[in-house]
Amino acid sequence: MTLTASFFNSPSAPGFILAAAIGAVTAAVIYHFFRRTKARFAQLVSERDTKEKLIEEMRKLEKFRRDFISNLTHEIRTPLTGILGAVDLLEDGENLSDSDRKAMLAILKNESVRLDKLAQDILALARIEHTSDEAKRAFAVCNLADVLKNVFTLMKPKAATAGVGLVLLKNENVKAACDAALIEEALLNLMENALKYSGSRTIELSLEATGGRAKITVADNGVGIEKKHLPRLFERFYRVDKARSREKGGTGLGLAIVKHIAQLHGGEVSVASSPGEGCVFSIII
Repeated sequence: MTLTASFFNSPSAPGFILAAAIGAVTAAVIYHFFRRTKARFAQLVSERDTKEKLIEEMRKLEKFRRDFISNLTHEIRTPLTGILGAVDLLEDGENLSDSDRKAMLAILKNESVRLDKLAQDILALARIEHTSDEAKRAFAVCNLADVLKNVFTLMKPKAATAGVGLVLLKNENVKAACDAALIEEALLNLMENALKYSGSRTIELSLEATGGRAKITVADNGVGIEKKHLPRLFERFYRVDKARSREKGGTGLGLAIVKHIAQLHGGEVSVASSPGEGCVFSIII
């Protein structure tokens, strides 16, 4: 009789077989439980990380909301102070001269225009940020050269009044799926900034194709911007020179609008500048 046959004929054989079977089943159960436990642990870790990320995002959003309201309140308060002051003087100023009265009316008009521009910029940002994916996909193909020509025509009288030369340096026929009105709005913001703040003698506008995309550039040869300001230049309400910006009627939202318009088109905006060497703003879409 072989060893195997003698084992199976042994009275203890069923016990060994049962023990082996139980051991195998137990091992399988333990392995399955381990796998489930490991998977559950990974899920819990993932859920914890997700919750932590959500909490962090909520904190960022809350900080953004507080900062936005704080900045907006400050921006509104400044022109309102001028308006209320002028109104008080007009109400109590029986002895005001005609020149003083005209000066108060000029303040009322200028500060009201500032408030209106601020409201328009806030609405523009809200409209751009809430543009749906369907609307993005529905962008028509437009010739950006025509957009640049229109911007050039609109800005030429303002540039002439400011004594600044306006040059359409390069204007290739580049087509892209875009909202032409928004691209025009972005370029007008860049051009008006260059006129107001750069102290430039000449502003150059150009368009070219690069790497299968369109690159639009607004360049000036003015005072330039210190490098420490560049990383924050496209933030809402950020100003390089707050006093001068308010003096010129800026809302601090123009470059933020440009950034969001570029992002809406799947693109980006960048700036290169050094003090005394002017600024070069580029939109790539």
